[in-house]
Amino acid sequence: MSRRWMGWMGALAIWACEGTVPPTSPGVPALDATLPTDQTPPPDAAWDAPPPDPEPDGAAPDAGVSDAAPDATPADAGPPVDPLGFTAAERALVAGLMGPVALAPDPTNRVADDPQAAALGQALFFSDALGPGDANCPFCHSPEPAFSGPLSYDQHGGLRFRNVPSLINAAAQPWLFWDGRADTPWGQVVTPFEDPEEMASDRVFIARAVAADPALRGPYEALFGPLPAALEGTALPDRATPFPTAQPELQAAWAALSAADQQALSEVLANVGKAIAAFQRTLVHTEGPFDRFARALVAGDPAAGALLSPQAVEGLRLFIGPAGCLACHHGPTLSDGAFHNLGQAPFARDAHPDGRAGAIPRLLASEFNAAGPFSDAPDGARAARLADLAPTPADVGAFRTPTLRNVAQTGPWGHDGRYETLQAMVQYKLAPGDDGPGERDPLLQPVALDDGQVAALVAFLQALDTDPLPADRYRAPDAAAPDGSEGSEGSDPQPSP
Repeated sequence: MSRRWMGWMGALAIWACEGTVPPTSPGVPALDATLPTDQTPPPDAAWDAPPPDPEPDGAAPDAGVSDAAPDATPADAGPPVDPLGFTAAERALVAGLMGPVALAPDPTNRVADDPQAAALGQALFFSDALGPGDANCPFCHSPEPAFSGPLSYDQHGGLRFRNVPSLINAAAQPWLFWDGRADTPWGQVVTPFEDPEEMASDRVFIARAVAADPALRGPYEALFGPLPAALEGTALPDRATPFPTAQPELQAAWAALSAADQQALSEVLANVGKAIAAFQRTLVHTEGPFDRFARALVAGDPAAGALLSPQAVEGLRLFIGPAGCLACHHGPTLSDGAFHNLGQAPFARDAHPDGRAGAIPRLLASEFNAAGPFSDAPDGARAARLADLAPTPADVGAFRTPTLRNVAQTGPWGHDGRYETLQAMVQYKLAPGDDGPGERDPLLQPVALDDGQVAALVAFLQALDTDPLPADRYRAPDAAAPDGSEGSEGSDPQPSP
């Protein structure tokens, strides 16, 4: 197998992971990056495949072994070396990072791309009625900044959960949560509702909330059919859940329900998750300062130099070159979607410091996974990934590579939020430790950069912000904009939660 073809195979695996459609190249037909629901997917490693190692002895990397197509810069696109000094091979690497992010279909959620489901999901996302306390989805995933938040260990009242990641582009990830304990976006959504450390709600409470609000009930029943008949009487307890760390009385109330009621209430929770996941599929970036720079650079446009600061351009060179960042941060989301052990000592309060290794059994046991009873494609490609999934020694202490899009807005940083500045995060990555459970991923090796180069890397990361989404994404669908208008796709695209 030629090195160029191997590069394409790796690139296709990455595009499948990111949900993007690869560009075409001479002699290579255009391919659908998504897997049909009746097709067995590649092994898990192929979904998370990193780019190949750089060429030895300082040789220029083969442009075919990257996220971009081998010939991403055709001969007539510009001179071999542009005014900024990027080689054709470097431009190809840059091309593999630029957006937009295109989402693969999600057959496990039949309403994933239904606009009515997205509208219901948006109403549910912003609703204050789905939990008994003050927390709702925006409490953690604040629309500004980037549907993320500063909640993490000891960063906000000593809360005992991991750093809150951005929801922008989250639907493009092959696994969800920092440890990958959900394999679908809707499977991720349902967990925070019942977790006592988060919304502390339950299946009966949520079903009653949907039934009691005509603005939720009507759209819900139009999409999913009638709510459980038991909600109309007095047979159900006020609250009940099987969540393993919930209050014992709530678990006992759940155990006392009939199997039919348990099934019906669990289906409501799954459907709520599917609607919110449909809304999250609208939180996808298409453009940002880096994308405009990359497009101009690949086209050989001399105006590219005015689109990023010289310091950020230097940081980009380091990012795609000696800093080694491309090993894990590639594709339009700048994440391989895979799991890596960074050698960090866990916080004492972390209930699951084993990371991916501990998450896999939880995922396989979940009734809300892609192969479970509430999946709309239990025999499809996502479900097939679970067939041979089992923890390995490399999974111990490993956590998912975060997207770097909007990374400057989503501090604190790290899966547990231990880094209060981007600089501190970068400095650790360049000089990693060996203090955690398991063994540090061999991809993470010490890199000697001076203070100016570290500052340049940080400047590049700060340039990865994305343009604001349409203004109506940042509030409940019936909420007016601050100027009193209802907002629309064409309204002022500034976050206004």
